Amino acid sequence: MQRRNRSPLGTPTDETWAGVSSLPDYIAFGESKGTPLRTIFTAVSDDAIKLLGLLLSLDPGKRPSAQAALDHAYFAAD
Repeated sequence: MQRRNRSPLGTPTDETWAGVSSLPDYIAFGESKGTPLRTIFTAVSDDAIKLLGLLLSLDPGKRPSAQAALDHAYFAAD
């Protein structure tokens, strides 16, 4: 069940989330690279894929604020 929850994004590593392995409750799982969002969401625009990538970032420090997400090009697209 855990594998299904993390498979689209892959497992967190120190490369995708700086310092994740030093978190107090960190548990190392077998590494999974994840699936490109374009493969999962085939009918959406490139701007939508970019926004999803930002919003679904494993590293909370790389996720946009609500305002930054609303200012994303996806919402300005015609």
